[in-house]
Amino acid sequence: MDDSLARLVRCNGLPTDAQARQIRHILTSERQKMHSNSVPPLYDLRRAQLLSLLAGTLSCIRRFPPEILSIIFIFCRDGDISSKDEVYTVFHPNRAPMLLTRICSRWRQIALDTPRLWDNVHLHTTLFAKGGVDVFVTEIFRRSHSLPLSITIDTPLTIINGATWMTLDGVNDYNGRWLDLLWTDRNVRLRLKSITLDLFEEDHECHIFPLPETEFPALANLALTLEGNSEPDLVQILDAFKHAPLLRSFELVVQFCSDVIIKSTFPWHQLTTLKMSLALTSKAVHTILVQCTSLESTKFDNIHPWDSDRSPPPPAPALLSQLRDFDFEWRDGSQTGMVLGGLSLPQLRSLAITSLSRSDWEDLQEPLTPVLLDLHARSHFALEHLALSGQLLTPAELLSVLCIVPTLRTLNVRQCDCISDELFRMLTANDSLTTLPQLTKLEIHPITTTLDGNVVVTMAESLFKKANAPASSGDPTMAMFPSLIQLCLYRGDELFGHASWERFAEDVEHRIAVLCETGFLVDRYHTLE
Repeated sequence: MDDSLARLVRCNGLPTDAQARQIRHILTSERQKMHSNSVPPLYDLRRAQLLSLLAGTLSCIRRFPPEILSIIFIFCRDGDISSKDEVYTVFHPNRAPMLLTRICSRWRQIALDTPRLWDNVHLHTTLFAKGGVDVFVTEIFRRSHSLPLSITIDTPLTIINGATWMTLDGVNDYNGRWLDLLWTDRNVRLRLKSITLDLFEEDHECHIFPLPETEFPALANLALTLEGNSEPDLVQILDAFKHAPLLRSFELVVQFCSDVIIKSTFPWHQLTTLKMSLALTSKAVHTILVQCTSLESTKFDNIHPWDSDRSPPPPAPALLSQLRDFDFEWRDGSQTGMVLGGLSLPQLRSLAITSLSRSDWEDLQEPLTPVLLDLHARSHFALEHLALSGQLLTPAELLSVLCIVPTLRTLNVRQCDCISDELFRMLTANDSLTTLPQLTKLEIHPITTTLDGNVVVTMAESLFKKANAPASSGDPTMAMFPSLIQLCLYRGDELFGHASWERFAEDVEHRIAVLCETGFLVDRYHTLE
C-alpha cells in the first residue's frame, strides 16, 4: 500500500476518484488471492484486517457533506443534553460535543466550525476550583460565535450506598474569573438567552449571581433552584435580573418560606410563563399575579393560607387577559378566593386546583364552588381542562360548576368528597342537569373504598352507552356525553398503589373487565394487578 492510501486509512478523509479505483482494484485482487491460495492463518488474518481498513475508506459516511455532519452532530449534542442517565456537561470528554472533536481531524474541524454545538454550556460548581476553567470557557464562547447562549450552572449529585450526597469539595475556593467573564464581558452577556442556576446552599455565598445593576438585553428564560435550608437574599437575587427587557419565562424553586419576594423589583409584568415552588401565602401569590399582566401559563406549588388570626386583605382586581393555564397547589388548607378573588381570566382554558393535608386543615379550607362561580361571572371563560384534587365538594356543587363550563374536554376529580355513590347515580340518571358535549376524557380518583360496586359499574356502563349512542337515537339523554372516549376510574390513589382497595363482588369485577376490554374504561386496579 502506498503512502497516500496509508494516510487515508488513518483518517476520515474522502478518497479521490483515482484512489477509489485503486482501492477497489486492490480489494478485488486480494479477495481472489484469499479464495485461490493457501496461506498461513496469521497472514490470512492480517490480510483480512487490511482489507477491512481499505473497505472502510469507501464508506458512505466519508462522502457526507460537512453540512449534513453538522446537523448530525447537533442531534448528538441535543441527545446528550436531554439524556436522563447522566447530566450533560460541555466538559465531558466522552460525550458530545467534546467527543466529536476526538474522532479525526475532519470531524474535529467540522465540530469546531459548527457554532450551534457550543451555544449550550452546562458547568458543575465543582469545576470552579480547577485552574484553567476560565480559559476553556472563553474558548467555548468563541466557538459559539455570535449565537445566543444558554448557560446552566449546577451542583452535581453523587449517589453513595443509596444515599444522595452533594459534591461540594473545593467550591468555596473556586476560580471565579470565568464568572466575571459571564456577567461582565459585554460580548458574552449580550448573547445570554437562557440562564439556569441549580445550586446547593453551600454555593449561595460564592457570588455566583450577577450584580444588581447588570443588564441582560437578550435574556428570555431564567430558572433558579436553591437547595438546602439556608435562606439567601431572594430580593437581591431577583433584583439582579430586573434589567432584562426580553425575559418571558421564569422558574423558581426554593425550600423555605419567604413572602419577601414581593418586595423585589423583578419584571413580573413581562412574563408569559411562571413556575414557582416555594412556601408563599395566598396574599403573596395574589400580589405576584396582579403584576403578571402578560402571563399565559403559571404554576404555584406549596401555597399556605393567610394567617387565620389576621383578617385577609381584600384581593386586588386585575385583568390577566392572556392567561390560559393556571395550576396551583395548597399545602395546608386553602384560600382559593384569596388567590382568584378580583381576577378576570377571559382566556382561561386549563385550571388545576390541589389541596394537600385536607383532613387536618378543614377549618382553613373555604368552599370552592362560590369562588369558581364568581370567577366565571367575571371572566366568562370557555374552560377546556379542569382538575380538582382534595376539595370539599358535594356532588350537587360539582355539577353546578360543570353546568357553567360546557366546553370541557377533560375532567379530573381526585380525592374529593363529592366522589360517592350519589355522584355516580347523578351521572347515571337520565334527568341529570349536566351536559358536556365536548368531554372526551373523565378521570375519577375516589377518596374512600366504601363505594357500592353495582352503582360504580352501572354508572360506567351508562356512560359507555351514552357515549356510543348514534346521533339518530332520538333520546335527548343520550347526548349528555356524546364525545366521551375514555373513563378512568382509579380505585385508590395512583401515587400509592391500590393496596387499600377491596375488590368488588366477582360479578361486578367481571362487568368491569368487559368494559376494560372495550378500551372505554381504564381501571387502575386491573392496570396495577
